Amino acid sequence: MTLLLCIAFCCNAFAQGRQVDDFYYYRNTKVELPVNVNQFVVYLNPGIPDVPPELEGLPILDTLYQSDRMGEPGWAYHVIAPNGDLQSNIDFLLGIPEVNTVEYVIGGEERENVMVSNLLYVRLNDGDEPALLDEVAGGLGAVVLWEREPIMGWYTVRNENRDQTSIELANAIWETG
Repeated sequence: MTLLLCIAFCCNAFAQGRQVDDFYYYRNTKVELPVNVNQFVVYLNPGIPDVPPELEGLPILDTLYQSDRMGEPGWAYHVIAPNGDLQSNIDFLLGIPEVNTVEYVIGGEERENVMVSNLLYVRLNDGDEPALLDEVAGGLGAVVLWEREPIMGWYTVRNENRDQTSIELANAIWETG
C-alpha cells in the first residue's frame, strides 16, 4: 500500500511539471506578477555570435548585447514564442542547445512589457559574509560576479541555472533569509 501511494504521488508530481513563480517578494509580502506567456528573453551561452536556427523562425522583438566584467560577451533575444502555454514555451526555448537561460517578460495587453534580466542585485544583511552568498548562490546554480561599488554590501549575481528563472532564483535567495 505504501509503495502504491508513493508511485502514485511521484507520477502525479512528474505529470504536473515544473512550477513557475509568478510572484516576487516585496517587504515580506508576495506580489503577483503578470507574466506574459508568449514573450521571453532568451540568453545564449557566452561566445555564440549567431542566432540559432530555431530562433530565426520566431519574431525577434529586440536583440540585446550583453557582457560582464569577466570578459565573456554574449547575446540575448526578446522573442515571441510559438505556443500559448507558458511551460511549453519555456521547454521549447530551453531545448535549443545554444540557450543558456530563459527569462520572463512581465506585462501584457494592459501593461507595458518589462524584460527580466539574468542578473540580480542582492544586498547582504548586516553581519552576513560574502562567502555565505557564494554558498547559497552556488547551491542554486548562480554565480556571484562582483560587489557593486561604491554601494558596499550589494552584489551582482548571474543566474546560470536552466531549470529556473531569475525571479525564481531571487525568491529562493529571499527564502533562505
